[in-house]
Amino acid sequence: MTRADPTREPRPVPRRLESISLRIRTVRAVGRCECLGECGRGTHTGRCPNLNGQPAYGPGSKVVLTVAHLDHTPENSDPANDEYLGVEGFLCSSRA
Repeated sequence: MTRADPTREPRPVPRRLESISLRIRTVRAVGRCECLGECGRGTHTGRCPNLNGQPAYGPGSKVVLTVAHLDHTPENSDPANDEYLGVEGFLCSSRA
């Protein structure tokens, strides 16, 4: 994932995205960060081991998974096509 443009005005999250986000975090990602090293932390090989609500690998802070649009286009919110969405913990998403 890449970092969003900080100068861009935040948009309200459509209600349907809340349910899409929950499904993606719990079903597709099974509560685990999907980062494959894009964060550059260098603390793991393959998929990140961080689990939602558990201590983060490395610093030990609590993992909070977030879902973000990989294409930075919130209007892309088709529940049948979630490949444009990625799940990452804060440590990974803030560094990507």
